[in-house]
Amino acid sequence: MSLSLGEKLRQAREERGISISEVAEQTRISPLYLKSIEKDDYKPLPGGIFNKGFVRSYARYIGYDEEEALQEYAQLVAEDEALAQADHGVHRPEVLTDDSMSQSMAPTILVAVVILAVLGGGLYLLVRYLSSPGRQTANSNAVANANNNANSAVADNNAPSNTSAAAAFSIELKAISEPVWVRYSTEEGARERTLSPNETLGVDVSDTFRLTYARVKASNLQLSINGRRINVPADGAKGNVDIEINRSNVAQVIESGEIGGQPAALPTPRPEITRRPTPKPVATPAVRPSLPPINTAPKRPPQ
Repeated sequence: MSLSLGEKLRQAREERGISISEVAEQTRISPLYLKSIEKDDYKPLPGGIFNKGFVRSYARYIGYDEEEALQEYAQLVAEDEALAQADHGVHRPEVLTDDSMSQSMAPTILVAVVILAVLGGGLYLLVRYLSSPGRQTANSNAVANANNNANSAVADNNAPSNTSAAAAFSIELKAISEPVWVRYSTEEGARERTLSPNETLGVDVSDTFRLTYARVKASNLQLSINGRRINVPADGAKGNVDIEINRSNVAQVIESGEIGGQPAALPTPRPEITRRPTPKPVATPAVRPSLPPINTAPKRPPQ
């Protein structure tokens, strides 16, 4: 006999050594709701989309396939609805008649006429009361208030639950061919997991995601952000690698495809060099040799 959805979830939780209180603390789901899910008793739960959200969060935390859990939950709900319709089938009671009844129907008809007359008079007075101007204004205000309350209720139902903040980005971790131990933390706290080969772990992050893994297992760890494959650092052969992805660097990480990488930049054009004109040589005037001074003294006659 195949196991039910609740039995499968309980078995997966117990195999991983996780308690109900731990699941309740990390997923912020009431332990009463978690026990009811494991018993396939969804009457204590709020119903509707809340039940699907509880089943998804529970399955995700204990490592059970989320889509498979939702399909089994939908099948279980359909079977319960079909069973409820079968139990509340239309019952047609038998009408027992007495053909030997010979009493006159006149008194009955007279009573029926009186009752109809009273009802007709009351209906007429009610119509006049409701059609009065003051009453119409009050009815309009009442209808407006009712519509406002209904819209507020719909808005509250459509508002996201406090237990699941809007995610800024989604992280997906997958072990390729060997088990990989990881420790990760978000705003909801820190957790540790050992991923089996081909096992995938999805995490919705609203602000900051920190990840630690063994450096030697980097080649067997696959990291994706919003569906984009990211190269994980693997420098060295020993120790652990610690990385952080947050709102400030997630766009740069997705664009570059690696943690701490820089996006490919376009080549910067080299500035055009303007050559300066070569100055013309300046002619240097030739220096004439100085002549000895002319002796202007009169010559003495020879003796």
